[in-house]
Amino acid sequence: MPSWRTLFPFLKERGQDPKAEFYIPSAIGDLLQAGEVRIKVLSTADRWVGMTYQQDKAAAITHLHNLVVKGVYPKSLWGENGKP
Repeated sequence: MPSWRTLFPFLKERGQDPKAEFYIPSAIGDLLQAGEVRIKVLSTADRWVGMTYQQDKAAAITHLHNLVVKGVYPKSLWGENGKP
């Protein structure tokens, strides 16, 4: 059962494996079932963009670039000084 307790061992054992995956939804589900966390799900009309594989990169870059052009995202999320 993945959870926050398993993240660091996962990173230690498989952190250098580019194909290793830590399933965040499973970890959150485990914590919810154990009553250790509460979450609030927010609805949105926006499109989700994810990047799992190298071949996803071009589509993600294009989508994020379009959001910057439309003014939805700033050009730099970290500001001019590199800090949030």
